[in-house]
Amino acid sequence: MQWVSATGSARGITLGAFATLLSAENADPVHLVHTVIHAVTDASGPIVVVVDDAHLLDDTSAFVVHQLVHRNLARVLLTARSGEASPASIASLWRDRLIDRFELSPLSEDPSSDLVSAVLGSPLDPASAQRMWNLTLGNALLMIHLLEQEREAGHLRFVDGTWRWIGELGISPSLLDLIGHHMGELRRELADVVDILAVAEPLSLEVMQKLVGREAVEEAEHAGLVVVTGDGAAVSLAHPLYGEVRRAQAGNVRLRRLRGSVASVMVVKPDNAHDRLRRAMLTLDSDLEPEPDEMAAAAEIAQWHLDGSLALRLLDAAIANGAGWRVKIARAWLLADMGAPSAISYFAELRDEDMPREGQVSLAFVRAWAARRGSGDPKAIDRLIDEAMRDNSDPESVAVFSALRAQAAMSRGDPTALELAEVTLSYPGVPTFAAALAAISKLTALGELGRVSEMLAFAGPTIELCQRWAATSHTRFFPTQAHAWALELAGCIREARAAVDKTWNVADSGFAQLLLGLPKARVLYAEGYAAQNAQQVSDIIRAAGLESSRSAIAHTYRFWVAEASAISGDRATAAKALRQVEASPCRRRLKTDPVSPVEF
Repeated sequence: MQWVSATGSARGITLGAFATLLSAENADPVHLVHTVIHAVTDASGPIVVVVDDAHLLDDTSAFVVHQLVHRNLARVLLTARSGEASPASIASLWRDRLIDRFELSPLSEDPSSDLVSAVLGSPLDPASAQRMWNLTLGNALLMIHLLEQEREAGHLRFVDGTWRWIGELGISPSLLDLIGHHMGELRRELADVVDILAVAEPLSLEVMQKLVGREAVEEAEHAGLVVVTGDGAAVSLAHPLYGEVRRAQAGNVRLRRLRGSVASVMVVKPDNAHDRLRRAMLTLDSDLEPEPDEMAAAAEIAQWHLDGSLALRLLDAAIANGAGWRVKIARAWLLADMGAPSAISYFAELRDEDMPREGQVSLAFVRAWAARRGSGDPKAIDRLIDEAMRDNSDPESVAVFSALRAQAAMSRGDPTALELAEVTLSYPGVPTFAAALAAISKLTALGELGRVSEMLAFAGPTIELCQRWAATSHTRFFPTQAHAWALELAGCIREARAAVDKTWNVADSGFAQLLLGLPKARVLYAEGYAAQNAQQVSDIIRAAGLESSRSAIAHTYRFWVAEASAISGDRATAAKALRQVEASPCRRRLKTDPVSPVEF
C-alpha cells in the first residue's frame, strides 16, 4: 500500500506529494510522471494507493493519480474535504464515474459520543458529550482537535470511570488555524457580519440589514459563513466554532461596541421574554448605560430560567443605576436562595434602608428564610422566626411567617406543618412568596402522610402559585416532583410520565432538568426498568457534579440510586449509595401513623 499525503505547503511544487519517489537527475515533466508511476506500481500483487486531502494536490500530482485510475494501474482511495475546490484531474474522476464517490455527513449525537469514547478510552459524561456535539456539529476532525487541545489544557477530568469536560473552551493555535482556513480571509464587511453574530446570534435579517446592510449579509451567506432562514427570521453563523474563534481574536473594546450596536437596534415586544433578556445581557456587556427597570425585569426572567449568576449581575446593574427598594429585596432573596456568604452582610445593609412596612416585612422574612436554610438546628430555626416576628405581629405578618414555621416543621418531621401552612394559605391577600412556600409544605406533607388523593387535588394550585413570582420560580419543579410521586403511588404511571414530561419540555436550563431528573427517572423505575433507572440517576449525579455534595438534592438522588440498584441486583452500587445516604446531614422522616392502604 502506498500512502500519499497532500499538503498546502507542497501544492506549489510539481509532484510535491510524490517528492520522496523522485531524484534530481531529470527535470523533464514527462519523465518525472513516468518515474512516479513506475515507482508506485513496481510491486507484486494488488496495488493500493491512498491519497489523503486530494484537494491539496498540485496539478501534476493530480494527473498521476488520474492516470493510475484511468489505466487501471492501481486501486485508488482518496479523501477530499467538502467545500474545497479539487484539481480538474481529481474532479473528473468522480464526474466521469471512474471512481465511486461517497459523501460522509457529520456524525449525529450518538455516533459522535461513541467516537469520543473510543478516542478517550472511556465514556464522556452526557452533559459534556452534548457540549462537544453542540460545538462541532458532528465534524469528526473538529472533535479530534477539541479533544486533543482540551486534554492538553487539563479541561478533561477522569472521575469514577467517566470523563468530564470542565472550564471554558480555549482556542489553541491549531484550532485557530483550522477554523480560520474554513472561514478564509475576511474583509472588513464580512468580519463585521461574523463578529456581530458571534456576540448576538441569531438575529433577524431586518436587524442585520440595519447594522451591516443587505449586501454584506448576502455575501456572507454566499461564502458559507452564515445561514439565513427562508423567511429571513434568523441569521446565524454557519458553524458554532466560527463565533468562538472570532470572539477569541477580537478585542474587548470591539466586542463591547458591537453588543451595544445590536442592543440599540433591537425592537423587543413587551411579551417577548427571551428577547428582553437577550437585549439586557447585550447591554450589560456593552458600552451602553443600563436602564434600571430593564435590568430588573431581565433579572426576573433570568431567575425564571434558574440562572442565578446572571440574575445577580442584572440586579447589581439595576441597583448601581438607581433601582429602588423592591429590587434590593429581590437581590436579598436571590442571595439567600443561592446560599451566598455575602447575604448576611447585605441584609445588615438593608436594615438601614428607608423602606415602607411592606419592604420591612419582606426583609425580615427573607432573613429568616436564609437562616432557616443554613441552620440544621430546629430550635435555633424557631428562635430566628420568633425574632423576625417580634416587630411584625399583626395578622398579615403572622400569616406570612407561618409559611416559614410550616417549612421548619417539615424539616424536623412535624405533621403540624399542614396546620401552619393553612394559616398562611387561608389569609386573604397573603404575599405570593409566602403562599408558594406554604403550598409546597402542604403538598409535601400530604404526600409523606400518604394522603395521595388530597395531594393530587392540590398539586395544580401549588404549581400555579410557584409560577407567579421570580424569586420562587425555581420551586415550580418541586410540586411536579410531588405530583408525579403521588400519581405513581396511585398506580397512574402514564399520568405521572405526562406530568413530568409537561414540565420537562419547558425546563430550559441544566439545573431545571436536574430538578426534574429524579421524577423522570422514577417514572422509568415505576414502569419496571430498575437497572436503567439507577444508571440514569447516577449519570445525573455525575453530570451535575454532585458526587461529593452534601445538599438535600444530592441526598435524595443517592437514596434513589440505592433503592433502584438494590432492586435491580447491583449490590455494590446500592451499598455505596446507602453509605452516602446514612452519612448525609439531610436525613429526616415525618412522624406519622402508618399510611392507609385506601390512599393507594
